[in-house]
Amino acid sequence: MHKFESERKSYTYSSTFKVNMPIPVQGRHPEEIIAELKTLKKDDIQWRNGRLFSYIYHPGDEGEALLKASYSEFLTENGIDPTSFPSLVTMENDVIGFMTRWLHGDSETVGHLTTGGTESLLLALKTARDRARVLYPHITKPEVILPFTVHSSFFKACSYFDLKPVVTPVTANYKADVNAIREAITENTIMLAASAPSYAFGVVDPIREIGEIALEHNLLFHVDSCIGGFIVGGMPRAGMASTDFDFSVPGVTSISVDIHKYGYAAKGCSALLYKNDEIRKYQYFICADWTGYSIVNPTMLSSKTGGPLAGAWAMMNYFGEAGYIKLAAQTVETTRKLAEGINAIPGLRVLGGVPEASMFTFICEDNLNIFELNDEMNHRGWKLQLQLGTHVAPANIHLTVNRSHIGIEEAFLADLKLAVETVRNVEPSQVQRIMGEELSGEVDEQSLFRLLSRLGIDPSNLPKRMAVINEVMDLLPAPVVKELLGRFMQGVYRPV
Repeated sequence: MHKFESERKSYTYSSTFKVNMPIPVQGRHPEEIIAELKTLKKDDIQWRNGRLFSYIYHPGDEGEALLKASYSEFLTENGIDPTSFPSLVTMENDVIGFMTRWLHGDSETVGHLTTGGTESLLLALKTARDRARVLYPHITKPEVILPFTVHSSFFKACSYFDLKPVVTPVTANYKADVNAIREAITENTIMLAASAPSYAFGVVDPIREIGEIALEHNLLFHVDSCIGGFIVGGMPRAGMASTDFDFSVPGVTSISVDIHKYGYAAKGCSALLYKNDEIRKYQYFICADWTGYSIVNPTMLSSKTGGPLAGAWAMMNYFGEAGYIKLAAQTVETTRKLAEGINAIPGLRVLGGVPEASMFTFICEDNLNIFELNDEMNHRGWKLQLQLGTHVAPANIHLTVNRSHIGIEEAFLADLKLAVETVRNVEPSQVQRIMGEELSGEVDEQSLFRLLSRLGIDPSNLPKRMAVINEVMDLLPAPVVKELLGRFMQGVYRPV
């Protein structure tokens, strides 16, 4: 049982997130404003040196300059009305045309650009729901079948649109279990989903086999290739073995690919493509029932800057198909060098075998503390991504590799070896023992505060080293973790 008071105690975490001055009554000089903006950035992570393995995809200095210039050129143009800004329509059709060819679509393939992978997945599921309402009105509780390793945005979409997520297990190699998917189908199923690749483990689900099930049951089938579409799509073009995942696979009805990731465009820009207009039409929101102008929204936003679209168009023209193919090959080679080097370090093991794309996960063995290792690498200037454990894998460290990491392999592996040796000399963690003593019964605020106190944690401040907190989060039940994360975020965002 877990019990929390409805009246929440809030913390501002002011030592981590500094309080800035209120917006003034009188305006300020532009130079002063820009100077302060640059000052505000000084505590942000430094990402241009190839030491960040998430969040940022750097196209290089020349590419970055082009990206900023093209984004700024269309910063003020508004995508709400294509008749007023036909330039945006031209560029979007160009970009979707490239993605259609890249994903082996045909003359019937259509799509739109969204603000990111989350919106693409939200729209894919919203489209499935609205289509089912028209074609299958007897379905009152629609279900979407989701392998356990799909992106969290699928669950967000189910929460937003009142869909039931039917979660299916994965195999020992972290791929969707085809038989489990088949068995999970009911008369309420409206869509199947899979990843190419999954974020957490970087493996590609058996898309062809799932496509056969979709055809057999006349179901929509969405492939989430938000993070890997440019890589997995580029590998066969570069002569590298890869798994079929796109519209060349019978049964695939929609695909999402983020251009602001391995397309190296600015955030936020993702492409959502459909097999044909008979499916896409359910994505649109059209309103002629109010007192204002007629609304036709292909995506979720009405007003939206043309900057991300212009940036995507510019990057595609800058790299070209050949450039993306070359980057895919180089990135996969770098990924595999890193994975091979990590496997060679005693106490570390890469999950899932040889990386199938540009990301992978590794765990600690032999009682090596992965939470301390993550902190130690952070102390050495490397920002990795810690993932808490689940029933399919223990806590692990995730690496997303991109062009920024080409050439840093030796430096990274050298520091990782030193970090492992340092962590081997750390006193064994007492977190699990203390948690067992303090949380033996109901988990409530009082017991959590006692626990934090014994562990030397001030709940109002984030320590520089997060190993103890992360280990606690890894051991707590999921509902408690969700409650704590929600409270943390509420404390972070406090107006001046």
